[in-house]
Amino acid sequence: MGILILLAACMPQNKHDSYTNYMWLEDVCELSGFICEDNIDKTLEDYGVIKEGYNHDESLKREFMAYTLSNLLGENNHLYNSVINDIDDSKYRDEILNFVSYSYININDQMFHPKKEVSKDEALEYLKMAVDYINNRDYENVSNLEFSEEIIYLDENSEYQSGDVIYDGENLYRVMDGLYEMVDLEDILNDSYISGSEMIDFDSAYIEEIHQTYQNSSIYEDDEFERQSSQSGVKTFEINGYKVSYSAALNRLHLHISKKNDHGINFYFDSDIYDIKPSYKWNYKNGKLQEGYLRLGFKTSEETGMSIGSYQYLYGDFSELDKTNLFETAKNFLKEKEDMVDTSFSICRIHVPVGNIPTLEILLELKVNIYVSGKVELLLTSTHNLGFEYRNGTMRIINDSNKDIDFNLEASTSCKTNLDISLKALNKRIMNVDAEAGIKAKMDTIVHMYDDDLHISENSSAPYDILNALLNENGEVMACGDLSLYWVANLTFNEADTMAYRLGLYRKINILDEDNQIFNNRHHIENGMFVNKCTRDIPFTLKSDEIKLNTDKIILESYSMVIKNKEETVVILSIPDGYTLEDLRFESSDNNILKVTDNGVINAIKPGVSKIRVYTNDDKYESYINCLVSDAAFEN
Repeated sequence: MGILILLAACMPQNKHDSYTNYMWLEDVCELSGFICEDNIDKTLEDYGVIKEGYNHDESLKREFMAYTLSNLLGENNHLYNSVINDIDDSKYRDEILNFVSYSYININDQMFHPKKEVSKDEALEYLKMAVDYINNRDYENVSNLEFSEEIIYLDENSEYQSGDVIYDGENLYRVMDGLYEMVDLEDILNDSYISGSEMIDFDSAYIEEIHQTYQNSSIYEDDEFERQSSQSGVKTFEINGYKVSYSAALNRLHLHISKKNDHGINFYFDSDIYDIKPSYKWNYKNGKLQEGYLRLGFKTSEETGMSIGSYQYLYGDFSELDKTNLFETAKNFLKEKEDMVDTSFSICRIHVPVGNIPTLEILLELKVNIYVSGKVELLLTSTHNLGFEYRNGTMRIINDSNKDIDFNLEASTSCKTNLDISLKALNKRIMNVDAEAGIKAKMDTIVHMYDDDLHISENSSAPYDILNALLNENGEVMACGDLSLYWVANLTFNEADTMAYRLGLYRKINILDEDNQIFNNRHHIENGMFVNKCTRDIPFTLKSDEIKLNTDKIILESYSMVIKNKEETVVILSIPDGYTLEDLRFESSDNNILKVTDNGVINAIKPGVSKIRVYTNDDKYESYINCLVSDAAFEN
């Protein structure tokens, strides 16, 4: 495989615009995935990109560029047979030849011009092509393990001598004075060389079930789930109220998750993970790791949706609240976690044999992490290439992803797929990469209230779609939202149970986070539509403690309550002039959900939604409380 590099003539540069050797190495460090925390020179020297001192301030020339890229590529190709006539005087002659050997270049006069300066744009083009090559390497399939001691497979009928190393299919032990002591893989592993690049074929892999699965999907009363799980080869299970089906064939794994509850929440998550291709290299000699490479390439297509049947049923009817109470209710809105989708669990493990060594395998574990708080329709397609390369005691990160998104979001959400890839020998993990990739959206809700000469804006804890529906655009109290939307990619290299971790090769890094916004700034939403900026806000605002409330009314501490105890009390802040607390009456709209006594004590009966009317005995004044009786009220 070669890299197409076109060596173009450079335009002369002004000295003060010169692209220096040090600037070039800064770009090499960043674009190649090195973590240069303190000293760029030391990091690149340790890895072997540079092998001697250089002039930091000198303008970058072709010979130094070729020298660094040849060392970055790390292999002596020497496949280019033409003569380069003008490089013999360069101290980087061998590196230039190696660099050119990776390239299909057109030099009619066979001249490389090693002393010619290189512009930044031209140099970065070469660098990007080189990084693309090293981040997509394929390795020949080789499996060679050498152990310092003979490994004996456990046999209950055999007798073992002190010092014998026993393998029981799960762990390694050494027999010491009749006792069995655990042995780490590196204690007995001598020289070893393992490499390979191969697309995962699920038909030849062993899929380990993590959860108890059912072949008969009719146990679930869910037409969509039954349709998804009715095809042959599909495994189904239920976990924490989520119904899961998955199937694997050829190079594709399909996953479907759904959830419905009594409150009218309908959630689904469909995902295809396909073209999973691990590439790996492990070169271990004389008790030291010489080279390590583990990369996971995969593609995903994910669709998420969530809707709520009736907001009024779930949260109560706001229509009978007056304007000020409506604003206070919306601003301080409470939402139960149980009414959201928030889950993370493993689906299955996939075992893929490596070479002809029965104790060597690639292990893939599929996990999902999903959070949705309201109305969401989300379609993602992504291609990922994630991993690490280790050489000369230094690690660099492989991160190459292409992503696309189509969405309709009115709530906070995230959906992330985890693939954990491990290279294992004797059931022990040699090295691993845990790659979590997906998307995260945060929707902040703002409530506006209007009066003759007053406008008040406050943040609310409620998801935007809920308040937008409940407030129903009454013209005096309205909701809008601010969306922050970004890609997520989190990598963990070599966790604590791996041999690489014990050799000091652990790293955890977030390579895509909230700084990687899909839009350049937050997007504002009104009536479910994107607008350039808030049209409901005006410069004059008041804080909530400055709001002048009409005292000629019943004022409550809360107009929306989540009942988490079997007994709670309505708190009255103020009553109209001329009345006492004894003049107040309390009434529940559904006594099957909750009852309320004459002195305002709420007694929870069962989970559900009810409304409490608080009114004066002459029916002249009234207020309402929307109550959600939680399952938590009956847990103790």
